Amino acid sequence: MLSNLQMLTENDVVEILAEHLSNQGYQIIQSLTTNEKGVDLIAEKNGVRLYVEAKGETSSKATTNRYGKPFNKNQIKSHVSRAILTSMKVQSSKPNSEVAIALPDTDDHKQLIQVITPSLKKLGIGVYWVSKSGVRMD
Repeated sequence: MLSNLQMLTENDVVEILAEHLSNQGYQIIQSLTTNEKGVDLIAEKNGVRLYVEAKGETSSKATTNRYGKPFNKNQIKSHVSRAILTSMKVQSSKPNSEVAIALPDTDDHKQLIQVITPSLKKLGIGVYWVSKSGVRMD
């Protein structure tokens, strides 16, 4: 269930993307919350597995200082870096799979990704942009 916050938590991003992929004919193999360890979302279509590491724009935990507040640019950079590293690790261990990151469709996230898009494409790491109104992919 989507959070009541205006901003998307990581759990929201996973939930919205899982629904989108399911509507695109993917079978959802795994969909984790922030309380669980592992790749956030695994889906399969036509025998190909897709592994997606997701990040939110605010904390999903009400007990943290960032709950309901947007992450700052340094936090975004750290989160995105970890998502890319996780994708690269999956890609190395599962070479016949597709990998992607899922991020909130915000200006700060888009500005960060824009400068590394050519490298992400070379690495074969897709980017899903997630908002409450839907999903688009770069």
